Amino acid sequence: MAKARRVYCTFCGQTFVSSDEETCTLCGKTGGIMDPMNPAALTDLVAKKREEANSDQRVGSTVGDVVDNVLLGRRLIRLAAGGVVVLGLGLFLLLHKDFRSDPNSLSLYDVLIAAGPLIVGVLLLGAAYLTWREAKCAAVVDAAKSRQPDNKE
Repeated sequence: MAKARRVYCTFCGQTFVSSDEETCTLCGKTGGIMDPMNPAALTDLVAKKREEANSDQRVGSTVGDVVDNVLLGRRLIRLAAGGVVVLGLGLFLLLHKDFRSDPNSLSLYDVLIAAGPLIVGVLLLGAAYLTWREAKCAAVVDAAKSRQPDNKE
């Protein structure tokens, strides 16, 4: 009876202990049994591990990218809508005569009251712009990742 030793099957990619030196006891194929320390076997094993890691990373990053894009879009809409509403409120306080201390003239007090919402509205629209740029850059990075060929060695 042959002595059991560690072998590597090039067909199923498994390393296991076997006494049969021709047939893989796991997948049943003949002719793919090698010594696991053989450089060809190590190259094959490394290539399969990299392929598995790349496919797992692509699936995880795709789901994460979709979630990130949805959250960035939601933030963009909320910031832009809030900025427009608050900016409109500031302009309304500044221009409508019923909200002035003296309806016939515009005073410094009226301008200071309207300045708060105007500043907040501009800041919110600025944050919306920065979010839009971040989403745009994320889309460019995602497109570059999808166009990048897989490294097959």
